[in-house]
Amino acid sequence: MYTKKKYLLAIALTGVIFYWKHDIPCEPKKSPFSGSYLIIPESSNILIFGKGNRYSLLNRGKLLDREMMNSLRKLSSGLKIASPSDDPAGFAIAENLKKIILEIRQRSINKEDLSNYLHYAESAVKQDMELLHRIRQLVLRASSGILSRDDREIVQSEINELIDEIAGNAQFSQFNTKKVIPDLTPEKLGIKGLDVVKHSGDTMGRIDRAMDQLIRLRSILGTKAVLTEIQIRGENLYYVNLQASESSIRDLDMAREISELIKKKTMLKSHYGIILYGR
Repeated sequence: MYTKKKYLLAIALTGVIFYWKHDIPCEPKKSPFSGSYLIIPESSNILIFGKGNRYSLLNRGKLLDREMMNSLRKLSSGLKIASPSDDPAGFAIAENLKKIILEIRQRSINKEDLSNYLHYAESAVKQDMELLHRIRQLVLRASSGILSRDDREIVQSEINELIDEIAGNAQFSQFNTKKVIPDLTPEKLGIKGLDVVKHSGDTMGRIDRAMDQLIRLRSILGTKAVLTEIQIRGENLYYVNLQASESSIRDLDMAREISELIKKKTMLKSHYGIILYGR
């Protein structure tokens, strides 16, 4: 029994040397055993399978194990390129695309914030226009010639309140602490000091000129908002296309990888099946 073990160990050592030099199955001249046998050197990944006077060094199991672990790692992450070692060139391309994608996404978010700001500013101008329409209506009412002085003073009180409301909009209409219409004060609109009691100055003309300013400003804000929306749609389309390109490089084809995993598992079972059958 001792002689048999000694002989098998000698075969194993000879086979290991031959395996590393030639990487092919080894075939000794003679073997005293007619049956099959398996030598598993201690602390080694090499298996020596023999049958009759022929034996082979089996190291495929370790490689298949490593390939299966790599497949499982990819399947668990869903990525074909999880690290630079998987595909250095593909990793570099994917990272550059990711950088561009993140930049585009942030630009799109910034434009969405700008769009919200423009819509809010436009709504503030719209409110001023509504107030100015009411002021114009009251001025026309006061100029009818049938109102007494007391009646005109009542109308004047409402006009003063409306003008103060316009001043308040300029002061307190803010978007993220930023004033959206700071220049639309009664003074700059030219409606400060309107007086329907004494009918002083070109009251109606001043109101119409202020209305023209608001109409122009609202049109400008609306145009900017429309252009911003178009830019957002363009950025989002660009983002989707680039993300699809980056995904095709980095993301894993799950069906294909599962098929490869099953193939490797079958090959591994086949190897160990041969070994167990030989034993």
